[in-house]
Amino acid sequence: PADNPWQSWMRTSGFDFFEGGKSAAVCTWNGDVWIVDGIDQSEGELKWQRICAGLFQPLGLRIVDGEIFVGCR
Repeated sequence: PADNPWQSWMRTSGFDFFEGGKSAAVCTWNGDVWIVDGIDQSEGELKWQRICAGLFQPLGLRIVDGEIFVGCR
């Protein structure tokens, strides 16, 4: 999200979808990993949750059996 408590700049560097397609995990160039819920709705607000910070330039993300794996530079 553009407006967040950490003033984190959202430069997406990777994403993948959880099973069911209702949520996704997103990594950013700045080192954050976010989960976004509600992407299956055509209207309404998305719910964002930052679950990780401080990674060194994550450049890809994959969800395998419900677990998030992030590849960093």
